[in-house]
Amino acid sequence: QVEAAISLGLSPFQRLRLVILPQALRSMIPPLNNQYLNCWKNSSLAIIISFSDHFAVTNSIVNNAGQAVPAFIILLLTYQIGSMMISAIMNYMNSRVTSVKI
Repeated sequence: QVEAAISLGLSPFQRLRLVILPQALRSMIPPLNNQYLNCWKNSSLAIIISFSDHFAVTNSIVNNAGQAVPAFIILLLTYQIGSMMISAIMNYMNSRVTSVKI
C-alpha cells in the first residue's frame, strides 16, 4: 500500500497520514489500552519510591480516623472509575479507527 501511495504521487506526509498511520493505529490501540490501564492500576506500587498516591492517602485516613472500610471503598471506587474512564476513552478511539475501512 505504501508503494501504491508512492505511485499515486502522495508526499511523504500524505503517505504517513493517509496510509501508514490508519493501519498502524488499528493494531496499536488495544495494546495501548492495556498499557494505560496497567499504569493506572500499578500506580499504587509507586509508594515504594515515596510517591504519595491514592493508597498512601487512604492509609493516612485510616490511621487518623480509624475507619478502614469506608476509606478503602472510596479507594476502590476511585480506581474503578479511573479504569472505566481510560477504557471508555480507548474504546472510543478504537471504534473511530476501526470504523474507517481502507
